[in-house]
Amino acid sequence: NTSSPFSSQPSPSAQSAAAASSSSSARGEDGGGGGGDGTSCVSPQLLHHAVLLPLPYPRDEELIQIYSSLLKAHFEWRTVKPSDLSYYTTVADLRISPEVLSAVVTTTVELQRRLNGMYASNARRRHYRFTMTTLSALISSLYCHLPSTAICRDVLTLWLHECHWSYEKRLSSEVDRERFRSLLTMTAKKHFEDKDVLDIVVNRQLSLFHSLMKSASDSSNTRSTPLSESVLSRSYQPVRDEAKLREEIERALMLHNEKFPPVYFPLYTENLQMLCRVHHLLLRSTSGGHVVLVAEGNPSMPRHMMSLVAYMIGCSFLTLDTMMSSSEEALLQSEWSSSLTLSASHVTGGEWEDSSGAGAGGCIAEP
Repeated sequence: NTSSPFSSQPSPSAQSAAAASSSSSARGEDGGGGGGDGTSCVSPQLLHHAVLLPLPYPRDEELIQIYSSLLKAHFEWRTVKPSDLSYYTTVADLRISPEVLSAVVTTTVELQRRLNGMYASNARRRHYRFTMTTLSALISSLYCHLPSTAICRDVLTLWLHECHWSYEKRLSSEVDRERFRSLLTMTAKKHFEDKDVLDIVVNRQLSLFHSLMKSASDSSNTRSTPLSESVLSRSYQPVRDEAKLREEIERALMLHNEKFPPVYFPLYTENLQMLCRVHHLLLRSTSGGHVVLVAEGNPSMPRHMMSLVAYMIGCSFLTLDTMMSSSEEALLQSEWSSSLTLSASHVTGGEWEDSSGAGAGGCIAEP
């Protein structure tokens, strides 16, 4: 927009944008009172005085170029001589190649774009929004938690794990999740050329990842923890020994219950996966992570789990009690009744009596 920001007259582009905003608001699109996705349109009166600087969403080609460059700069690739290959060696067991990295990024970008337009917007799907923040977090997880010499199989395993938590876990129904899985398979078949690599993606053997125990290859990047025999690592790695992981968590739970109000957290498979993921999200950022847990049918589970996770990463756990006790509620109700009675005594021309009379008291006996 080349118009002066000090001009009292709106530019043609501002007028057209305001008209478009007003039109979409009237139709109930994109929020604005009757919107289906919960957003709010910008007021045309505000646009009338504004200079518009549109920032369009990057094209797929631009996103692929950005994220492919980041991955290729991290992962080292060396040409493999035919003499170095054995009969059982596959591409998945070699260091990941630039071609496979490009296929990973291209599949992710196309997958997210199609997910954003595949589900009809309604009240139960308002959180079906995948932005560049989602995409950046997913891609950055690959080069933050894998060494530069990682083989193709490890990269694909972590990539599928991140797709599962970034996209599939946000879907509310099994029908929506099945559509996601079908879309992932169809999109991968378009971009992965090697059969061995494609089989890993299509078969989707999801692994449990964790940041709970020390990695032998990452002994320098550790921090202290209340657990005397264990250290925490910021690496995110597949679980090699699930029984040992359960023992570590059970021991942490026992130590937690000795020092703090006891919590009950059964280590079902789903609970174990959730605990490992939440622990990783809160630990991976030096400024602290952010997690919203919505428990359906078991409202005490998030509080118990967060108390345990806070203890395991050496943080304090705070809870805000929004429920009033019966005595507090009775006191508040009494104060409110007295205030209403006092206000009623100043009303004239009605049936109210003075605050000492029976009329006012009878009216507010059960507010």
